[in-house]
Amino acid sequence: MQSCSLVVLCIFLIPCTATYNIHYYVAKEGEALIVACPLYPQAGFQIDWYVTQTNESIPAREGERRYSSRDMLKFLPTLIEDAANYTCIQHSNSSRESALVNVKIYPKQAGCVTPDDLIYRFPIGLSTIYCPNLDIYNNSGDIQWFQNCKPLREAKYLSRKDFLLIIGATEADSGNYTCQFVHNEKGTIYPVTATVEFKFKERRASFHPQIKIPPNNAVEKVKLGAPVTISCSACFGKGPQEIAILKWLVDNTVIHRFNDSRFHEYPGKMVSARGQLSCMNNTLKITQVEDNDFSSEFQCVAINQHGWTAHYLKFKKKESRKKQRS
Repeated sequence: MQSCSLVVLCIFLIPCTATYNIHYYVAKEGEALIVACPLYPQAGFQIDWYVTQTNESIPAREGERRYSSRDMLKFLPTLIEDAANYTCIQHSNSSRESALVNVKIYPKQAGCVTPDDLIYRFPIGLSTIYCPNLDIYNNSGDIQWFQNCKPLREAKYLSRKDFLLIIGATEADSGNYTCQFVHNEKGTIYPVTATVEFKFKERRASFHPQIKIPPNNAVEKVKLGAPVTISCSACFGKGPQEIAILKWLVDNTVIHRFNDSRFHEYPGKMVSARGQLSCMNNTLKITQVEDNDFSSEFQCVAINQHGWTAHYLKFKKKESRKKQRS
């Protein structure tokens, strides 16, 4: 009952106030910056903006260098002194909620230097770089793209509505890319730039495991009492693989569970040259062939997320040279 009474008082006697976590914006000096209030705009509610530290009200007058436009706060253009915390308050006769926005302005940098705070970092991509926050601005021209302050003019770079496509991207294309466009405010244009870190990620492609050697149902001639080495090689796809297992079995038993010290397995690492198949090897060494090995079945098994493939091999006794001559 006590909590219910508090709710009634909140609704009918005093405005309710809710404060949300602070949101951060970073920009360069001399550019357009549009900040969005983190609150969801509601019909019939008024939104006011204030400088948090001084409680200075920000006017909603177009044409001012800094003015509010309902849920947007515009800096046209930014100045160093704009760096501050701002509060947006959405209210009606019965409720009130607020949110904080922090604005940080970096002075113009000499040379080709971008402060770390100004670099957007998105999940690793394959060949596409998006220009962030473009939908907030009234862009009236084409987007220009730069890398290390140099315009991208090669045919491999294709600029589209809000992204840059790199044809045939490789690891050498990793780096910082800057998109530059203009914001049109009642016929006056202001520059806007955003720098995005691009890390190339090779496309992962996997398929059902393919065993290259030995051929299936192979027969290996070996000499009784002699050591023997047999290899298995399998490919799993292109690029890094999430799951790739290559094992030797003897009579359906994996080597590390096979109770015979004569058998030793030597799995290799995945080898993947750029643009080539990702393959691995596994070598089985037997220190001394015994009679019972000729009745055993050796299996090379390759496994990944698509399933498994097995190739089978048997030993055949190699006759000695003396016996062959006789």
